[in-house]
Amino acid sequence: MSDLIKDISDKSGVTIFRANIVYRAIFKILKYKLEIGEIIKLPGIGKIEIVNMKAQKRYDPVNNKYMIIRNGKRLKFSASRTFKASINEDMITEYIDK
Repeated sequence: MSDLIKDISDKSGVTIFRANIVYRAIFKILKYKLEIGEIIKLPGIGKIEIVNMKAQKRYDPVNNKYMIIRNGKRLKFSASRTFKASINEDMITEYIDK
């Protein structure tokens, strides 16, 4: 059992069994939406999307050779401004006069 499922159970007041059902359903929906090319917007958190990657030529210093990395897809997460601000809000410790 993941900590996230336990947290969902604790915060919502449902059993771990029901929290697990909700957790699995959410991630099945997210996976399906990403597979069909939709951008998932999570208000206050950010957005998740799948982006296509072009083939790339990279140098391998261990083998002293260049290699080609084939086309592929990757998951991209972009955090919203409010989410970034909430993470960094305690960064200002003091104000200094000019």
